[in-house]
Amino acid sequence: MECLSKKIDELRIFDEEIHALIEKWMPLVLQDSTNHNIPNVWQASVMFITRSNFLKEAIFELSENEDIYSAGILFRSLIEHSVKFQYIFLRWAQEKNDTVGEEYYKFCDLAEDLSYIDSLKYAAKLIDQESISKNPFDILQEIKQEASKHSLKEIQKKASQFNYRKILEYIVSKVPQNIVSNFIWKIIPEYSELSSLVHGGPFSERMLYKVFEEDKRIESLSRIASLAFLISCDIKLNAFIIFLNMNRKFEQCYIEIRKILNKYQEQT
Repeated sequence: MECLSKKIDELRIFDEEIHALIEKWMPLVLQDSTNHNIPNVWQASVMFITRSNFLKEAIFELSENEDIYSAGILFRSLIEHSVKFQYIFLRWAQEKNDTVGEEYYKFCDLAEDLSYIDSLKYAAKLIDQESISKNPFDILQEIKQEASKHSLKEIQKKASQFNYRKILEYIVSKVPQNIVSNFIWKIIPEYSELSSLVHGGPFSERMLYKVFEEDKRIESLSRIASLAFLISCDIKLNAFIIFLNMNRKFEQCYIEIRKILNKYQEQT
């Protein structure tokens, strides 16, 4: 346990240095949020930094408490956040416009609303209440004017771009094989294993048995915490690549984050 606490403390030293930089530069990032032609990509970049930071901090705390089950669930979520932002970043890098940001906020939002309306209809059916007779898409068009501008098929197709497997297919098609193959071989099996924790599958029990011994549990938690730190750093770096391409003043923050990350990697 002492060894694990020491590992988390070491991670926090580097993480707090980076967090101090983000706190210093984020007000300037927010000030520039409308001074360019990619407001949606810009907003997504800010929010993925924020979301991933929450997840990373929670993983640190759970790891310190040796709660490997909950840490694994949040680590799976962090992987999905990372992959989704990677897609936004790669699309932006290729297209150099706000299209991917617009599609993310418009079509994913509409698809989530549709799913919620459909769940209400299903809930009513289960408890024998008066069923919602209208089609969920018709209801959505009444609630949100934006929905009436698109067909159901278009919404579903555009939103599906941001699904985990679709994103991996896109990454494989755009990134050189020698770079992406190692990533794919690691990410897909691990994501699948962690999904069992989220959904309460039998594999989650086998995973707990595998880390029953303290040494194995500490090794696994140290690995998850380290990867959570690296993933959150990667999201920050990619976000600041976007920022500095719009305003070179943000290059200084990118360089400083990279220096801290390099220092960490030299020591591990």
